[in-house]
This record gives sequence, C-alpha cells and structure tokens, in this order.
Amino acid sequence: MMKIERLKYFSLFFIQLLSLYPNGYKPFNPVIGETFASIVYSPKISEDGTILEELDMENPTELYTEQTSHHPPRYHIYTKNKDFIMYGWREFTAISSGNQIKGTILGPTTVKLNDGTLITIKFCNFEVNGLVVG
Repeated sequence: MMKIERLKYFSLFFIQLLSLYPNGYKPFNPVIGETFASIVYSPKISEDGTILEELDMENPTELYTEQTSHHPPRYHIYTKNKDFIMYGWREFTAISSGNQIKGTILGPTTVKLNDGTLITIKFCNFEVNGLVVG
C-alpha cells in the first residue's frame, strides 16, 4: 500500500475514534474492576477492495477496555487482531465559563502494525462558543 493511501486510512481511523472510544454513558467502576471485552468479526474484503457480506471468522478483533480512574474518568483500551495492536488511554476535561466550553482530550492512542510501524496520535483541544444567545 502506498504511503499516502496508508495515511488516508489512518486519518479516517483516528477520526472515527472520537465517537467510538468508550464515552462514559455508563461509567465503569474502577473500584470493583468493571471492564468491557468484545470480539468483533469484520467483513471479508476481496482483492479489488470490495467489501463482501461474508464475515472473516479467521481474523477476529479483540477489544478490551477498563475505566482505571473515577475522578477524573480515565479509560484504557487494548485492541488486537492479526494485522495490528492498538492501545492507549483517554481522559476528558472540560471548563465552562459564561458563553463557552473548553475541553481537552488527554492521552495517546498507538497502533502497532505487523511490519513494525508505530503510529501514535493525541487528540486536539476543542472550544465551543455561543452557547447562550439573547
């Protein structure tokens, strides 16, 4: 795969992590060791890149996550299949003042490919303005 194609795929992958990472709707309790584990089977992909309806039962993706801190809430994640290993942690902070909210997503996420390539990303800060109108 060409380097520019790989960059496109990883950019899309990390952007979707913004919504797919554990989000805390139902926070785990780190004191009693609550965790989440899952196995996901992806569809097979033909040699020309077409996604097939049949699942690839030979390449499951294992997902593990645990909330390791309650205040502030911090999640650690570990994911693996035969093509890659992904690990990292995420912690959210937010400050509200008047008409805005400033937030930070702390923690790196790293993907290690079978060829030894390591890609690490840290998410940027965000700011929302104009919450109150009138």
